[in-house]
Amino acid sequence: MDGKEISKLVIPNGTDRIGAYVFDGCESLSSVVIPNTVKKIGENAFRNCTDLGSVTCLIKTPFILDESVFCCDGSYIYDTVYMLATLFVPRGRDNFYAQLDGWKKFSSIQTTETQFTISYIVDGEPYKVYEVQATDVVTPEPSPVKEGYIFSGWSDIPWYMPAEDVTVYGHFTIDPEYETGVENIISTESAERSYYTADGRKLPAPQKGINIIRYSDGTTKKVLVK
Repeated sequence: MDGKEISKLVIPNGTDRIGAYVFDGCESLSSVVIPNTVKKIGENAFRNCTDLGSVTCLIKTPFILDESVFCCDGSYIYDTVYMLATLFVPRGRDNFYAQLDGWKKFSSIQTTETQFTISYIVDGEPYKVYEVQATDVVTPEPSPVKEGYIFSGWSDIPWYMPAEDVTVYGHFTIDPEYETGVENIISTESAERSYYTADGRKLPAPQKGINIIRYSDGTTKKVLVK
């Protein structure tokens, strides 16, 4: 696999096998997250991934790992990754990994959470926060709506949740067409422009009961429709 441009890898939840040599030679790979659904990792799967500094394995019941999975050859020391990378495992499972062939070769084994937060920020203010299982598909939050404004869309959202918290940003800008429509109304009388319920919900047309009517001159009036 040509992985020269891969830096962070999240293997999707539901994957049950990582094939032999599949990420062999991905020299720029700095972190990988392995889901709990994986049952087997083939020989030399991450061979010569010399920049790996973080391996997060969410497998709760680990299996024996062939030591070639994270090995190095050529001009590198065979155990380079095992010596330099940190293996992160689910909380309370570190003792299992530390005693199991293959995994125990890692010099540093630490625990981590399995769920992380994705926070949405709009115009610098918190909008929504969710907890997502690492390696799960991330479903983007629908874009917020604000009358008279255009939403920018969300900044980069990962396809799969990494083993870290994520913050996503978006902002509103004034809709020039909306503003122009207001300014270009030419009338000697103020016209009804939009309708709302008493609690502020926009209506397509007046309905029975209390209606708030917004006029073209910017004024509003509360009207009882029978």
